[in-house]
Amino acid sequence: MRKRLFIEAIKDRVLIGDGAMGTLLLSKGIRPQQSFEPLSLTEPAIIKAVHEEYITAGADLIETNTFGANRFRLVAAGYERQVGRINKAAAELARAAAGDEIFVAGSVGMIPTPGRGGEGNRSVADELSDAYREQIEALAGGGVDVILLETFEEWENLEIAIRAAREVSDLPIIAQMALSNRGLCIFGRTAEEYCRKAISEGAVIFGSNCGGGFSSVWEVLKGASAVEDAVLSAFPNAGIPQMVQGRIIYPAGPEYFARKCLELLPFGVRLIGGCCGTTPRHIKALRQALEDREEGPVLPRPGRRVTVQPGIGQSVEGGFLSGLRRDRLPIIVEIDPPYSPDLERVVEGALAVKNAGADAISMADNPLAALRVSSVSAAGVVRRRVGIQVISHLTTRDHNVLGLQSILLGAQVEGIEAVLAVTGDPAGKGDQPGNRGIYNINSIHLVGLIDQLNRGHMLSGKSIATPTSLSIGVAFNANAPNLKAEVLKLRKKVDSGARFAMTQPVFTADLARKVIEACSGIDIKIFIGVFPLVSSRNAEFMENEVPGISIPIAIRERISASPDKADARRIGLEIASSLIDEIKDEIDGLYLISPLNRWSLPLELVKRVRAGER
Repeated sequence: MRKRLFIEAIKDRVLIGDGAMGTLLLSKGIRPQQSFEPLSLTEPAIIKAVHEEYITAGADLIETNTFGANRFRLVAAGYERQVGRINKAAAELARAAAGDEIFVAGSVGMIPTPGRGGEGNRSVADELSDAYREQIEALAGGGVDVILLETFEEWENLEIAIRAAREVSDLPIIAQMALSNRGLCIFGRTAEEYCRKAISEGAVIFGSNCGGGFSSVWEVLKGASAVEDAVLSAFPNAGIPQMVQGRIIYPAGPEYFARKCLELLPFGVRLIGGCCGTTPRHIKALRQALEDREEGPVLPRPGRRVTVQPGIGQSVEGGFLSGLRRDRLPIIVEIDPPYSPDLERVVEGALAVKNAGADAISMADNPLAALRVSSVSAAGVVRRRVGIQVISHLTTRDHNVLGLQSILLGAQVEGIEAVLAVTGDPAGKGDQPGNRGIYNINSIHLVGLIDQLNRGHMLSGKSIATPTSLSIGVAFNANAPNLKAEVLKLRKKVDSGARFAMTQPVFTADLARKVIEACSGIDIKIFIGVFPLVSSRNAEFMENEVPGISIPIAIRERISASPDKADARRIGLEIASSLIDEIKDEIDGLYLISPLNRWSLPLELVKRVRAGER
């Protein structure tokens, strides 16, 4: 069987892979805006010609033109219903070009997950698994020798892909990750950890491709080489890309590329090729370099060692949580930043709720995608002038990973000791025309990013002289139609470093208890959100226009029956106060949300809670 031939070959010698598919297609006149994967159906001669050029250059293994040939990535080109045809055709083209002497790897790229939820009662993991199985099954049916999972940036996604591959085929699996230039992922985990996980899940080879040039691949392999008897692979880019006259250029020439690839062999690399920017010239130079080096076994591998993440300490509770009083119910009050730079009203409210007995202020980051004063700047002012703890919200919608880290370090400078990591409301629904979200990462990744800074290093792996001490909070949608999926998401956030959660408004004790029970096995403090309604209009707006909010009809009818605004506010306070009385002995803490950013109503609730504790 060819799978046995591949495994025997990889043990016997170093195999050379091919180079970039996209780079060569662009050189042949394919437009950069065009989706490459459907070309296996529409331009099969061009795809086969690319394979043949790499084989002529000296490749022992070629990859199918299927990196993004999954149902999600093919939507833009209108081919999402032809996943099976495209993958099978691509595999057959590569097989025809390879013949019996060259191995064919079925290329499967990572399907990004930020910003997408499961449909109905299905989780995102279920959707991803289905997509990977569909693609891999077609590749196997087309005659590939091995499944190559490449450019994965997160373990959870790679784990789903490995399991999917095992479910639909018995082909060998190569698992490659694209990590930072310090060999770390967004969650601060190391290549060594991921290598062990990948092998335990069933991968026969672990490696790295793409990333930030040779340095990132080198760091990944250095970490992975600590795993005894691991077989490794490497497909680096042709250097770090540069923008030259509107075009992306990869600067590393063939000879330099080949020389740098040889430096990777001592880590135990048995499969080596090229990623972005590489061409048949690079592969030819690599083949020549391998043949020119001294005859004999692969260069000696570094001795096994235990690697330690640079400057990483233990996960911390953070200043906010560690400073909470243990003799009373913790209370957080929402007071969002204003639309103008005048913070006097915010400071006034923070001082009032602090004197009433609140433990912290919560400040949103441009809520509903509407422009506000920076939550970190406003929080810093309140922290200095009032002395109360402030939980600054931070969205991935408005900032890339560089900006997020800068803001987090700035938050520590401002004396802020807690951050709520959220993805953020959709950018297009705000008050800024043409605004688009960034979404480099999602809220789970952001939690991991904050945890890294708390442990003493940046995303790049570079150590921080003074680690941050931020209590990491996350949002929890108590009104989610699929509470099981929401709890699963919360578990992932806790695994990444989250220490407390603040829920969307809860309007009944039954729902609050349901949330508490669902989260009972998770080591995290849950602050139940309570919202005092102020009018029938307020209730109807929240029910129909604010994501994640559900108000029972009985409560809406009770508010709408009020004869005037004053009576409606009174009833809203009574409903909220009764709810708190019913659940206060069963919860970790309260999160009092200010209607229309009016802190006077939560202030009254804080007074009532503290009066009942005397």
